[in-house]
Amino acid sequence: MVGALLLGAGFIFGWVAMGLQVGWRMAQAFKRDWHPATQAGLGTLVLSLVVYAVNLIPCVGFVFWVMLAVLGLGAVTLTRFGGQDSFGAPHPTGLVTS
Repeated sequence: MVGALLLGAGFIFGWVAMGLQVGWRMAQAFKRDWHPATQAGLGTLVLSLVVYAVNLIPCVGFVFWVMLAVLGLGAVTLTRFGGQDSFGAPHPTGLVTS
C-alpha cells in the first residue's frame, strides 16, 4: 500500500517536474520572466495536451506516455523526491542553492 502511494506521488512529482522544464523553455522562447509556479502550470498543461493528442494515435500514444512516465519517475528516484541535485546538473529556475 505504501509502495503504491509512493509510486503515485513519484509519478505526479515527475510529471510536474517535466512540466516545469517545458514551461521554463517556453518562457525562454517567448523571452519572458515568469514565476516558477506559472512555468510549472503552463508547462504541465502543454505537456498534458501534447500527450493527450499523441495518445489519439493508436499504438503510439501509450508508448509515448509510458516513456514520459518512466522518465519522470527516474528523475524523481535519482533526486530522491527532489532532496538532492542529480549529478550536479544546474537547476533551470535557480531555486536550488546547493
